[in-house]
Amino acid sequence: MENKTVWIIEDEAPARQHLARKLHQVRPGWQVTKTAESNKEFSELLERATFPDLIFCDIELSDGQSLISLAKLEVNIPVVFTTAYGEFTREAFENKGVGYLMKPISIRALDECLSRIFPSSTSEKPSFKSQFLVKKGNVFVPLKIADVVYFNFDTYVFAVDQGGKNYALSHESLSKLEEDLNPRQFFRISRQQIVQKDYIKTVHPYHSGRLLIESTSGLKLTVSRDRVNDFKDWMGR
Repeated sequence: MENKTVWIIEDEAPARQHLARKLHQVRPGWQVTKTAESNKEFSELLERATFPDLIFCDIELSDGQSLISLAKLEVNIPVVFTTAYGEFTREAFENKGVGYLMKPISIRALDECLSRIFPSSTSEKPSFKSQFLVKKGNVFVPLKIADVVYFNFDTYVFAVDQGGKNYALSHESLSKLEEDLNPRQFFRISRQQIVQKDYIKTVHPYHSGRLLIESTSGLKLTVSRDRVNDFKDWMGR
């Protein structure tokens, strides 16, 4: 399967992040290479940047409709429109649109849309880590992914097992670590933590719109408010 490059044109940061996370879940190897918040930034990308394989484009940007910028696009690049409104369907497909996703975007709708545009993108399954080599005393030993309850970032990236023991990893960030993890099995619940689905025992409402996870071994983790909807969607898969 050939990995693709993607642009996300969206004026709201939470919506950009939401779409990027969902894209990683359904197509882990694909890369978001550029983003833009306005027609001005979008037009500059179209004039100067290397074109991607696919563009996700919100219709209503902060300085007008993105259809204005797309009218200048002379290269045949597939565009998937994302919007909270349904009245722009005809205009979207008249302006290079090959897909139309209604917000909030579900994983299923995104997956079906991408499979329609790039049929071969579902033909192979990506390869993920099954274990890490970690230091234990004066020696290195394998730590199986199946034994990790969650990953935590605090200056360094650590894997945490059922007993709450930390194992330092060589990854410089959780974002780098995410590339090695199966997104169907692991979810980034906050900037500091990634949890494994198999160890989630219960989930409870928590302060300020967050969620509290209790693991099968009694460890407690918090889902950030901005990731609650994506987490619920992931848990239901």
